[in-house]
Amino acid sequence: MTLKTLVPLLLLAALTMGFRAPPQGVYEGLGSQAPDVALVDLDGKPRRLLEAGAAWTLLKFGTTWCPRCGDEVVEINKLAAELQKMDVRVVEVFLREAAGAVRADVKAHPRAYRGVILLDATGDTLPSYGLSVIPRLFLVDPKGAVRLDSQYLDAPQLLQALERALRAR
Repeated sequence: MTLKTLVPLLLLAALTMGFRAPPQGVYEGLGSQAPDVALVDLDGKPRRLLEAGAAWTLLKFGTTWCPRCGDEVVEINKLAAELQKMDVRVVEVFLREAAGAVRADVKAHPRAYRGVILLDATGDTLPSYGLSVIPRLFLVDPKGAVRLDSQYLDAPQLLQALERALRAR
C-alpha cells in the first residue's frame, strides 16, 4: 500500500471513529487529585463531578446492566444514616447510558442516601479514572484528593473503609 492511499484511509478511519478530547486530568492513585469531569444530570443540566465546596464525596461508577452495580446500590442504601452522619454525599456516574434507562433504574431501585446521579453518555471518565472494572468506588476528600479506591464492597466493608479514610484526615 502506498502512502497516497494510506493517508486517506487513516483519515477516514479517524473520522469514522470520531475524535475525543483528552481527559480533563488523569487519576494517579491514592492521595492524588481526582479528575473533575464535566457531566450532566438526569435533567441534562451541566454538573461537575466534584462540585466546589462539597464535603466528602463517594463516587460510584457503574451501569444499569451491571448486576454488581445494582448490588452496590443496595449496600450503600444500608449505610444511608451513617453516610449522613459522616457528611459523605454519593455521586453516581452511569457510563455510556441514556437518561431514560437510568431513570428507570433509579425508579426500580430507589436510593435512600443523599446523592447526585450523573450521566457520562460518551464514557469520557473511563480514561480519566482508569476504569476497567465496575462498579468502582472512590472516596474524595473536600480538597479533591482520592482517599479510597475500591471495587465492589458490601456495607460492612464499605463502612470500615470509610471510617478508616475519615480517621486519616
